[in-house]
Amino acid sequence: MIKTKLLDPDILMIEDILADQTLGPQLRDPDRIPAIKTYLRGEGPDREPDFRTPRVDVSITGWNPRYDERLPRPADEPRKHVS
Repeated sequence: MIKTKLLDPDILMIEDILADQTLGPQLRDPDRIPAIKTYLRGEGPDREPDFRTPRVDVSITGWNPRYDERLPRPADEPRKHVS
């Protein structure tokens, strides 16, 4: 099977979330970024997805810190002080 952009679950997920901002609230964590795996609806593994869009099942496979300490932060978001 040839994979095209028309059936790419990552693109479908982004389009669905842009169309309905209430989908995928897990993606808006202020301190971390989820690592995700997307599948066309009903094509993924037997486990229950973490959230669904109209066309895609999404599983969160892990979490990464929002900022890498080696990179500068945006000017409007100062670093948190850790004591």
